[in-house]
Amino acid sequence: MQYYANKGKEYVRQQTQEISMKIRDSLKEYKIKEALDNIETLYAYKVELDKVVNIKQSCEQVRSKVTEIFQEA
Repeated sequence: MQYYANKGKEYVRQQTQEISMKIRDSLKEYKIKEALDNIETLYAYKVELDKVVNIKQSCEQVRSKVTEIFQEA
């Protein structure tokens, strides 16, 4: 049973990293709508899965990048 729990956690971490990369790429290309859609998805993951899997690092990286992009604008 622990094996499946670990696989599930790893899958969620991988998904959050992929979403984070999509957000960063979208922000670099100033595709704000696409970035916001992915931020919404990441936030939903955080709300639903934060007690099971720690995705705080991905969320902090995204928050930092969003702040950086909008300060430059």
